[in-house]
Amino acid sequence: MKKFIIGIGEALWDKFIKDHLLIRKPGGAPANFVYHTTQLGIEGFVVSAVGDDDLGRELQEFLDKKGVRYIMHISKNKTGEVEATPLANGDNEYKIFKNVAYDDIPYTDALDKLVPYIGAICFGTLAQRENGTSSQTIRRLLESVDDESTLKIYDINIRPTCDISNLESTTEEDARVEREKLMAIYTTSLQLANILKINQTELPILAECLGIKGEHKQICEALIERFKLNIVIYTLGEEGSIVYYKEAGSQELQESYCRVDIDDIISELNITKDENCDTVGAGDSFTAAFVAGIIKGLDIKDAHYKASRLAAYVCTRQGAMPQLHKSILF
Repeated sequence: MKKFIIGIGEALWDKFIKDHLLIRKPGGAPANFVYHTTQLGIEGFVVSAVGDDDLGRELQEFLDKKGVRYIMHISKNKTGEVEATPLANGDNEYKIFKNVAYDDIPYTDALDKLVPYIGAICFGTLAQRENGTSSQTIRRLLESVDDESTLKIYDINIRPTCDISNLESTTEEDARVEREKLMAIYTTSLQLANILKINQTELPILAECLGIKGEHKQICEALIERFKLNIVIYTLGEEGSIVYYKEAGSQELQESYCRVDIDDIISELNITKDENCDTVGAGDSFTAAFVAGIIKGLDIKDAHYKASRLAAYVCTRQGAMPQLHKSILF
């Protein structure tokens, strides 16, 4: 049976402010994920929503040109946008707007018809932040697929408007309500997932919420045990990433560490960095390559290496959806 991958959640425009110039690129973690898995030969669909506006039409036209299929609801809300400002440490500072189209993703007949053929679902926190239509759709989809044969990747992506450590509420009571809402979103998502992807900034936030103490290895093992996860992918930015997992029939925690130097990729492929290169979308490309590797039958360590290599290449390009070099494909 043919299997598809699904990236469900935000489809939006990333706006970069760099050297006083405004640069706009299509983005959103689920869209980035499907874009890269498509380049790696794994067919999939973006499931999201855009507004009945020029930005929504342009986003669909872009996905069409890139050969990315989608189930796109046309919402009464405007198409989502994010302002990403590069920081000196290589990360990005995000300004994210509420009440946009991707907060309004319905569960449709077209999506339901795909359920028997889904091999992987990637989802995050941002589109669930209102705990409304989009979160209900995401949860219904995750509950509809086969638990044993489907990869369900919770790429937590704690960003402004869904960051429990940095609430925007103006009163103590509003903050309490917001905190409880986000805790429910985090824990429900972990219960529905079998793979968690989380970075070095997000891990202590989640650990504090859940009352888990210890170093990152102990925290990741506790998450695997508490939520019956198969894999935790812990990313460290320029320092690489660690994949924690337990092999079938074993209680011993395994780990795979990998770091691929960007300069090595540049040298190997004989390329130059884009003038406005950035790290936006690198994490999504990593997730896409890792999932594609597992679906193609690679073991975890090999899939981890391929994912690290692809993400390093994306860091030499500008925007979240660059065309991949042929030597990066697998």
